[in-house]
Amino acid sequence: MIITPGPVEVPETIRRAEAKPMIHHRTEEYHALHKKVVDRMNKLVNAKETYIIPSSGTGGIEACFSSMLKENDRVLIGANGKFGERMGDIAKLYCKNIRVYNVDWCKGINLERIKPLIDSYKPTVLGIVYNETSTALANPIEEICKYAHKKKILTIVDGISAVGGFPINMKRMGVDALITGSQKCLGLPTGISLVSVREGAIKRIDSVKAKSYYFNLRAYRKSAKKNETPWSSPVSLVQALEKSLRNLWKTDPNKKMKKKKELASYTRKKLSEMGFKLMHEKGFESASTVGFYVENAGEVKKKLASDYGLIVAGGQGELKGKVLRIGIMGRVNKKVINQFIAALCKISGKG
Repeated sequence: MIITPGPVEVPETIRRAEAKPMIHHRTEEYHALHKKVVDRMNKLVNAKETYIIPSSGTGGIEACFSSMLKENDRVLIGANGKFGERMGDIAKLYCKNIRVYNVDWCKGINLERIKPLIDSYKPTVLGIVYNETSTALANPIEEICKYAHKKKILTIVDGISAVGGFPINMKRMGVDALITGSQKCLGLPTGISLVSVREGAIKRIDSVKAKSYYFNLRAYRKSAKKNETPWSSPVSLVQALEKSLRNLWKTDPNKKMKKKKELASYTRKKLSEMGFKLMHEKGFESASTVGFYVENAGEVKKKLASDYGLIVAGGQGELKGKVLRIGIMGRVNKKVINQFIAALCKISGKG
């Protein structure tokens, strides 16, 4: 079973939805499907509009930067892991005035830490990762984005591994653009990026000349008015996404997210009791990702897969070979976590 922080073990109900007969993406049947997905996403994160982009989450980030950045913008990117660094790399392709606020990996970024740079650099655009899976931590984006909004700064948030796992209210939190990936908390295969926007981002999309053809959000916005995508739609994945969002809304989504958060806390507690050092800085706990240091991480990872059928993620970049990471996403529940803990105990001799 896959228990990585994406991709995830796709629930059977979603797999069945993806296997439905194909429909054409320029028909009323598809239009109705598209509208259901967009309406549910807008409600979930309190967005004005949401665009369905056939790509991984990285495509959604590139769509935002290529469609919203002006030549004279001053862009500030908060980076405390692999995906914050990637955000900075993408931004550099579309704007020359980029400042990347690099924090030691596994350390969090809060308003107290980034505020001096916001005040001195005076950015016009701020980009930050909400849930950094590479370092198994969550940045408190609400306090950061609220402050940025007061200063009329456009806020772009990588929520790829947060949407569906963290309660998000874009209006209250001061988020102008939010990117989601299908293969994380939403429990789908990889292949859809969702870009949700509010007024500030919409003004940018309408006024800035896009620097990409495929990722031109003005084209996506125009097609969205017809409940379509500008290019071919990933119909089967959209069918699966509709099912995922319908499942999420069967009861209060926040209650489901709270249960996942509690499961993440339970997992961290068990690992700590076994003597493993957690990756994240205290106070920056993630609701969807847990990471910990382990000797011979590569060998432990292999044994978890070969002997127990549990696929976990290793470290990225400077953490490769030093840590293991798991995702509290998809079909992962307390039973699965207990199986993982028991297997880890036998392999490591701890516990």
